[in-house]
Amino acid sequence: SNALEQATGKHVPILANITEFGATPLYGCDELAKAKVDMVLYPLSAFRAMNKAAETVYKHLLEVGNQEALVDSMQTRKELYQH
Repeated sequence: SNALEQATGKHVPILANITEFGATPLYGCDELAKAKVDMVLYPLSAFRAMNKAAETVYKHLLEVGNQEALVDSMQTRKELYQH
């Protein structure tokens, strides 16, 4: 247990902020569970992936002139509305 738990006698949730390119190694869920981490934040993971995907699409459009070859890798309208 940590010092705050010892002082209060109550469980204090542990939060890990796992951001890419930060100081914390990219630990897996098993490693975090062993360290008694209760919650994990991945604050920019999806955002960075979306930005990289957008960059790929725009480069392709500049080079090829259309998005036909990319359509199979895109989320469909139906998939979007399912969420």
